[in-house]
Amino acid sequence: MGHNSSPSLFRSEYVEHHSDDYKTTSLQSPTFKKKQQQAASPLLDETDDKKSPYSVLNVKIKIVSVVGVGGLGKTTLAKAVYDKYKGDFECGAFVPVGRNPDSKKIIQEILIALDKERYKQFNFAYFIVIDDVWEIQSCETIKLAIDDENNCGGRIIMTTRKMEVATKSGEVYKLHALSDKSSRELFYTRMYGDGGSRVDNNKPDEISNKILKKCGDKPRDKWYEIYKTIGFGRKDSKEVENTTTRILSFSYYDLPLHLRTCLLYLGTFPEDSIIYKGPLIWRWVTEGFIREEQGTWLFETGEGYFYDLINRSLTQGVEKKYATIDRRVHDIIGCRVHDIVLDFIRYMSHEENIFTILDNNDQDTLSKSPPIRRLAHHNMTMWHTTTHQANNHLTDAMRTVRGVLLSHGLHYICSFTLLRVLAIEYCNLVGGCHLRAEHVGHLFNLRYLSLRGTHVRWITEEIGGLRFLQTLDLLGSKIVETPSGSSLPTQLVCLRITFNLSGPAGSGDVGWVGRLTSLEELLINERYQWKELGSLRELRVLNASINVEDDESVRGFMDSVSHLDKLQHLEIIICSSARRLLEAARFVLLPRQLRLFYVVIKFRKMPPCINPWGLPNLSHLEIMLRDVGEQDLRNLGGLPELRFLSLSVDQCSAAISNIRLMDGYN
Repeated sequence: MGHNSSPSLFRSEYVEHHSDDYKTTSLQSPTFKKKQQQAASPLLDETDDKKSPYSVLNVKIKIVSVVGVGGLGKTTLAKAVYDKYKGDFECGAFVPVGRNPDSKKIIQEILIALDKERYKQFNFAYFIVIDDVWEIQSCETIKLAIDDENNCGGRIIMTTRKMEVATKSGEVYKLHALSDKSSRELFYTRMYGDGGSRVDNNKPDEISNKILKKCGDKPRDKWYEIYKTIGFGRKDSKEVENTTTRILSFSYYDLPLHLRTCLLYLGTFPEDSIIYKGPLIWRWVTEGFIREEQGTWLFETGEGYFYDLINRSLTQGVEKKYATIDRRVHDIIGCRVHDIVLDFIRYMSHEENIFTILDNNDQDTLSKSPPIRRLAHHNMTMWHTTTHQANNHLTDAMRTVRGVLLSHGLHYICSFTLLRVLAIEYCNLVGGCHLRAEHVGHLFNLRYLSLRGTHVRWITEEIGGLRFLQTLDLLGSKIVETPSGSSLPTQLVCLRITFNLSGPAGSGDVGWVGRLTSLEELLINERYQWKELGSLRELRVLNASINVEDDESVRGFMDSVSHLDKLQHLEIIICSSARRLLEAARFVLLPRQLRLFYVVIKFRKMPPCINPWGLPNLSHLEIMLRDVGEQDLRNLGGLPELRFLSLSVDQCSAAISNIRLMDGYN
């Protein structure tokens, strides 16, 4: 068939979480090879359409990288594709690399497999799979060994756990989960062989359905554990070798020490939950997990940690593409942890005594536990009995509590005198819906307090006495009374608060915000004129609503913003009863460090400060204009870091034909 058929190879959408149902232990045995091809056929058959994992390699794309956490089946999939299509090429090689590669030996294996002299002389097409690449240098070295002058359809598939390796080496794509039909075929193939042909797939099979549902997206390595939980296995059976744990341990021990701690901390969150980036990083900061780097904002360093875990395929990024007060425009605003990785994290955390997780069935284990450093309550009231109050080791050793579902017993919190992080989130607080003084007044070591989504209505005055408190997160609350300046600690670094705008807070004053001069992040929905905003000189993130009646109000607000030299993220909702167009563009002077600018107001013209010289770091911009001109478009196209632009205009006076490629558009 020759190399002309190679464009039919390999298309995917990024390895997500399903392909390791075909995990193997050998790639050499002829007997196994036949079984492997049978078992992988549901995957290959299902991917024969435009979204298949082997339809992307073409004349322009010669290298495709399959990325995913260890144990998800990258190797098995690559081997199945290689076995199916290597006959379309004159020479080929399947070469494992690993964590500590011997570059000379690997290159020798490739050249021997390709028959280098024959390959060069006749310009034959090659098909190479480079498996389990950990470092960019390894891939670059291997590519140098392949004759770049061969333009006859050579193709390379690479598997790796690291996004940074994949992006440096070629196209990166995701894999989709198998359909129910293909999953069933795979399951029956594993059970009966012959592609499951002995089983009537159209006949309902309750037991098989339950097993398939239970297995879900788990790799075959985990099926033994599932098999035991269903009740088929002998309870006294010796535990089989946990291959998945061994595989994931390679990725874990490849992490620097500070990232290992950050990863293990993710185990405190409930399974399948979205872990929001901002609150997570502030918790890392509070726990002391973030290392200070000279000239870098501590939160920004933590953000680098967050993305590093995603790029290493240990977490999965979550995007948000719609507007809320906590929005990040088309940005990754959180992550999820795959079930397999979460199991590994909790196993390692148990070994290191990083945290303890409780639900309604686990409370009796507290008396047998070592001193508890962090406690996460999932799906339970805080204390169902008073027996735990007597556990002095519990109260004395407590440092953090996260994810508490409370129906009563809030008063027990005051016993945790060493508490540093308290997060009571997305639950209903009964009995008045407010945090009383006696609940937090004695938590002198508290540094992080979150009551997200609890609809708490009052802020106790005693919070002002918590002199170590750095983060106060009341997002999604229903505060009905604006706190006084003395109610909040002046050393706060992060404040997120939403008010019940229909309550008495709607007629108060927020001048107290100007006294929180240590703030680095402020999210607030109070609709007032901001007169003291310019005093928050450390502010990096501002997400606020302001009340506008005239141009003077806009001028005063934007003048305050212009003094915030460190501001990087600005989201403003302009509230005006008239909702009229404002001649406000001339007042806008934005800080040079700004990276995100989102404003809900329609300017008549583009603010002059939005240009490549005034905002060299701007990466996200959402703005509404009455009219846009040619110079405006050139300025936008010239912004060197701009990645996302939402431009809403009523009319365009610019001649689009005059906008050239050199103006930043393609």
